[in-house]
Amino acid sequence: HRLHHPVQRSAGYLSGYQSHLFNPHLSSGSSVISKYEHVLGLADGRDHRPKSTHKGKHSLRYSQHGSDASQKSDSASFQFRSKYMTSDEIESILRMQHAVTHSNDPYVDDYYHQACLAKKPSVAKLKHPFCPTQIREIPPRTRANAEPHAFVQVDALGRVSFSSIRCPRPLLEVDPPNTSISSDQNVSEKPLEQEPRFAARVTIEDGLCLLLDVDDIDRYLQFNQPQDGGTQLRRRRLVLLEGLATSLQLVDPLGKNGHKVGLAAKDDLVFLRLVSIPKGRKLLAKYLQLLPPGSELMRIVCMTVFRHLRFLFGGLPSDLSASETTNNLAKVVCQCVRGMDLGALSACLAAVVCSAEQPPLRPIGSTSGDGASLILISVLERATELLTDPHAACNY
Repeated sequence: HRLHHPVQRSAGYLSGYQSHLFNPHLSSGSSVISKYEHVLGLADGRDHRPKSTHKGKHSLRYSQHGSDASQKSDSASFQFRSKYMTSDEIESILRMQHAVTHSNDPYVDDYYHQACLAKKPSVAKLKHPFCPTQIREIPPRTRANAEPHAFVQVDALGRVSFSSIRCPRPLLEVDPPNTSISSDQNVSEKPLEQEPRFAARVTIEDGLCLLLDVDDIDRYLQFNQPQDGGTQLRRRRLVLLEGLATSLQLVDPLGKNGHKVGLAAKDDLVFLRLVSIPKGRKLLAKYLQLLPPGSELMRIVCMTVFRHLRFLFGGLPSDLSASETTNNLAKVVCQCVRGMDLGALSACLAAVVCSAEQPPLRPIGSTSGDGASLILISVLERATELLTDPHAACNY
C-alpha cells in the first residue's frame, strides 16, 4: 500500500512536466512534428483511444512499459505499429535479434571482462567457470571470397563489417597510371598478397587465432571431464600446435630418426620475418608457453631461437611496448629451458655454436639488452642441476 503513493505522485509530476513541455500554444513546433509523422507514416501508429482518462494514469501506462512489455494486454502493453509491417512481424524480428545478441554464454558475450576476473585471484569465484561450453569445430578456411570485405555472420541483424588483415580497406583511391608511359618508366608493382610483410602479418593473425583455440581446449579440459578422458581433445591440441610449427616452416637440424639435416640460409626466412614484428614475438612467446614441456616440438622451436639470438636480442627497440615484448620473450625461453633434459640442452648449445652470428653476451641489466645472456645462463644452470642431481644423472 505504501508503494502506490510515490508512484502516483511521480506520475502526476511527469504529467505536469509533459503538459509544460508540449504547450498547445507552440503551434509551429507541433505542426512541424505532425508533418514529419505524416511523411514517416507514424500518424497511423498512434493510439486513438478516448482521452477522458486521468493524466496520471496516462503517464503511468508508459512508465510501466518496461515491466509489462512481455504481457499482451490491451491496457498496459505497448503495441508496435507501422505503416508497412504488422505488429507480429515486428515482434518476430525483435525475438530473432534477442536470440542472436543474448546467448547467455559469458565466455562468448563477455569474454574480456571474464578473462580479467579470472586473472585476479582475490576476486570471488565466478558464477560461471571461465571456459567454453563446447569446443567449436574449425571449418576449413575458404580463401575464395567474392566480396571485397568480410562480414560477421549474424542472423536478422543485417551485415556487420569488421576489420580483417586479409581484406584491408583502401585508404585512398588513386587513378591507374597512364598507359602511354614508356616501358622504361614502368615500376614493377606486386599485389598486396605477395608482399613479405603483409604475408607475415597474416600468418601472425592466423597463429594467434590458432592459439586461442588451444586455450579453449585447455580451459574446457580444466572444468569438464569428457567421456574419453580428453584423449581426443589433447590429440587435437597437439595437431594444432604442430600445424603452427609447419606454418612457421621450422626446420629440425637433427632430423627424424637421428638423421642430421643441413641448414641453409633461407630455411629460417619465414621465422625471421615473423619475429621482426613485435606482434610476431608475442606470438612466439605465447606459442612456447603452450608447448608441452620437454617435448620434441619444444626442442625444435628453442633450437630455432638459439640460432638467432643476435637477431632477437641484439638490441632493445626504442618503443617501450616492443622492448617489454622482447624482455618477456627472453623470460619465456628461460622457463622453457628449465624443463629440458640434457639432450635438449646440448642441442640448443650446438645451435648457438653452429649459428652464423655470435650471441650478444652483455652484462646482466645492460641497457642494450641482456636477453641472450639470461638464456645462456639458464642453460648452464639447468645443465649443472641435472649433472649434480644423483637421481637425474643416473638417467644419462
